[in-house]
Amino acid sequence: MGKGVIIALDGPVASGKGTLAPLLAKKLDGFYLQTGAMYRALALYSLRNDLDTPEQVKNSLSDINIDLKGESTFLNNEDITTQLHNNDVSSRVPMVAAIPEVRNVLIREQKRIGYDLREKGISVIAEGRDTGTVVFPDADIKFFLDASVEIRAKRRHAQLQARGEVLSFDKVLDDTIKRDKSDMHQSGALVSRPDQYGYVLIESTDLTQETTLEKILDCMRQRGII
Repeated sequence: MGKGVIIALDGPVASGKGTLAPLLAKKLDGFYLQTGAMYRALALYSLRNDLDTPEQVKNSLSDINIDLKGESTFLNNEDITTQLHNNDVSSRVPMVAAIPEVRNVLIREQKRIGYDLREKGISVIAEGRDTGTVVFPDADIKFFLDASVEIRAKRRHAQLQARGEVLSFDKVLDDTIKRDKSDMHQSGALVSRPDQYGYVLIESTDLTQETTLEKILDCMRQRGII
């Protein structure tokens, strides 16, 4: 049995973590743990079942099974991957993610998945908000991916266009700036000084996706993690 490690990828919206995490998982023959997809799955469930209050969402937790398989997400055995990023789901996520009972349940499940797989010798690439501070504070290595807000908005705009969503670049840029302000309010120290939490900062404004991935792999090689 080989050595399993936990790698945390964090960073602001559209910083590239959601694109790089599955690529890194394939390189390492590891498991891609999309923490954000679990919140989105619950948000979708709440929309489908008209659960409009935190109390209703909290009471539904025992009826929900969320399963992650590679880049796909299953809700009660249904593949919902293509539905997770529509505007209605995105708008519902903040309400769902702010419920303490929801966070407790999902974080506990994320920890279970990560530590069980590492124990079995399988590397886990955990991607999402606060993966290296709340979910896996003892991750074997943590990366904080960042880029200028304009570059991140450009990447987000391209993603939306690829999914057939029509939004102006100015609208996407404005949404990205608002999301940054929200993230700063929720975890300001992490956003402003990720090194304080043991993160390796990767500034990718002028880097290609391939170069960023290789930079992450080089860092891991230098530290003897792979």
